[in-house]
Order: sequence, then structure tokens, then C-alpha cells
Amino acid sequence: MRYLKIFAFNLIFIVLIIFAANFFIFYKEVKHDINYHINGFKKMAAFYYKFLSRDISEKNTYEAIIQDKNHWYRPIENKTSKELPIILFGCSYTYGTNLKDNETFSYQLARLTNRPVYNRAYGGWGVQHMLYQLTSSEELYNMVQKFSKPPEYVIYTFIRSHYYRLKTPVSLFFAPSYLVFYKPPKDGKLELKKGNFINQKMILHHFFMNKFVYTTFSKYPFFQEYFDDLLLNYFIEAKKALNSRWPKTKFVIFFYEEPFSRYLVESLKENNFLIISKKDIGINPEDKKYHFRNDPHPNALFWHSAIPPILQKLQDYKSNNLFIL
Repeated sequence: MRYLKIFAFNLIFIVLIIFAANFFIFYKEVKHDINYHINGFKKMAAFYYKFLSRDISEKNTYEAIIQDKNHWYRPIENKTSKELPIILFGCSYTYGTNLKDNETFSYQLARLTNRPVYNRAYGGWGVQHMLYQLTSSEELYNMVQKFSKPPEYVIYTFIRSHYYRLKTPVSLFFAPSYLVFYKPPKDGKLELKKGNFINQKMILHHFFMNKFVYTTFSKYPFFQEYFDDLLLNYFIEAKKALNSRWPKTKFVIFFYEEPFSRYLVESLKENNFLIISKKDIGINPEDKKYHFRNDPHPNALFWHSAIPPILQKLQDYKSNNLFIL
């Protein structure tokens, strides 16, 4: 019994240490815009409560998330413009954590191009959330059809954490993320898993896997090859779905951070993706002036500096007649 009490005490102590570390990380991330994040957390908590109390059934959880536009998405920019729109996918980097609406990637892109811009990203999301929106939901297609012409570009902003998010979410264990997972490819096709939202109760497991296990093993070639292949499958399936609805839309991947290997980049090029790298934009996102202190998220200056060379790279592709679908 004595040893059991000691074990229980140590376990509680470890949990409290992890909680304190998470709270410190959370505070560093949100201190630039604390009111926005507090309101967002209240909405997430309310949504989480509804699910656990079965007000939202498991079968329509994904749709409830995707269609909760007032919570998840930035405003549609230049909604009434007659130019061809651009759709952005990604995570908090694309969404604009710590940024006001008029500082984000989507806002500044719309201002420079006079195009409608749809920002379909949110914090903690990854390529699977984009795949879901393009393959399993009509909400995005219907909205674009209502307001705009078919888009000329879809731009996905990649960071390395998106590898791990295919398997386990990024979240603080008192602020739930919404999970969208797919089964491994079968006959070349990814199949949506069911019941993933309820797995968020295993928050400590996800935190441990993402923060320690995947980060530790990411230096090994076999691990990198596995995740490169998996990510490639997601992108290819997303592009097939996109071009089945909008055949002329170009799929662009902006590598804010470099992938594990050139294999992924070359494979994407072979499948007619347009690639934009850090080298193409001529600035280093890791430079301290391009993000908040103690926070890796890009600030308004980064997007102000990066968008013109991104647009120039797209113009170069067009001039070289590389828009092959």
C-alpha cells in the first residue's frame, strides 16, 4: 500500500508538471492576443461539451466543425470581386494566430491581387482537414459557387508538424483540437475513420506522441520515408478531388519549412503540383523579425514580405507555361 501511495503521488506530480508546462506554452502563444484566444477557447469548450452530451452526434461531427464558419474561419476577402479567387489551406500559420484580420496571409493576399480569398485554415489543422473539405464536404464548393468563379489557385502552406498531425493532433490538454484521421491507403485511396473526435479524451497520449515520440524518431530515414509517402498520398488525393470539380485550378504548395527530403518535392512536381520554397521567396522565416518573440508563428511583416515573391513565382510558372494539370 505504501508503494502504491508513492506511485500515485509521483504520477500526480508528473501530471501537474505537464499541465504547468502546457499552460506556460499556451500563455506564450496567446499573450499577444489574449482576448481572442479566450473567446475561441470558450467556443471550443462549448462545442466539446455538446459532443460529449450527444447534442452533436458522432456521424455529423466533421460537418459541424467544417460548417461552423463563425468560429473557424477568417472572413472571405474581396467577396464581390469578379477576379478568379484563391483558396488557402493550412494550420495556424495560414490562419494567422496572433494576427488581426487585416494582418493575415489572406487579407494581404487579397489586397495585392484584388481577388476573392478564402482562408480555410485553423490552428492545429493539417493536410487531412484540407482533404476532408475537398472530398467529404460540399460546404466549400457551395460557398465558392455562391460568391465567386472557380478558383485559379489553391495554396497549401506546409510546416513539418503536418507530418505528425496525420497521426496525432496538436493540442494543449485543456483545449481540445478536432480530429480528422484517415485509414492507411487501400487500393490507392484513403478512407475517413469514424469516431475520432471521441479519441480526444486521450489528450495526454496525443501530447506525449506529438511532443516526444515523433520528434525523437523524425531523424531516422525509415521514419522520414514513411511520412513522405503518407503525405504524398494525401496531397494526390486532394488534388484529384479538387480537379474533378474545378479542372483548371492549380494546386500550389508553399513550403514554409522544408520537408524531410527532396523525394517529396520531386514526387509532387511529377504529379503537377506547383512548388514554392523558402528559397523562392528570398527571405528566412526563422529570422526573428518575422515572428513574435518566443512564438514561431509568422507575423504581419512576414506575409507583407513573402506575398510579392510568392505571386512572382506563380507568374513565372504561368510565363513558362508550366500550368499542366
